[in-house]
Amino acid sequence: MQKNKSEWHEINSDEDIKKLIEDLHVSDDFSAVVLSVSYNRNDYGNNLLFTLDKNFYSDKIEMLFEGVCHFRFSGINDSSIDTIRGFSLEIRTDLLGKTRDDKLIVWTDNCKVQHHNGYFDFEKDNSIIIARKMKWRFIED
Repeated sequence: MQKNKSEWHEINSDEDIKKLIEDLHVSDDFSAVVLSVSYNRNDYGNNLLFTLDKNFYSDKIEMLFEGVCHFRFSGINDSSIDTIRGFSLEIRTDLLGKTRDDKLIVWTDNCKVQHHNGYFDFEKDNSIIIARKMKWRFIED
C-alpha cells in the first residue's frame, strides 16, 4: 500500500502498470464498482476521471486519463451498470499508423484494441479508454 494515499502515480512504463496491478490486488476474481465517470473537455485536451470502489478493500481508486482520444463504456443495463469484472492496461505505440510511434495508454475491460484504416477497432460490448497519459491514486472517504 502507498505511504501517501493521495499521491498521484503516473503510468509511463510496463513497470508502472505492474505496480498498479500489485497495489490494486488485481487477480482472476477482481471486481470493482464504478462510482463516477467524469469527462471534461478544455483548451488543454480531453480528460476523463474514473473513480472505482474495489470490493473488499476500503480504499477507492481514481484514474485520471489525459489527452483522451477515444472512450466508450458498455454494459449499461439493469444488472451491470456499475460493476467491472477485470481490466487490461497497456502502453501501445501501434495505434496511430505504421509511420507514427506515439505512446498511448489503453484501458479496457479485457478486450484487445486494433487499428484499422484510421479507426480503433474492438469488440462492441467492451468498455475502453485510449489516452495520451494516465495517472492514478488511492482516495479515502
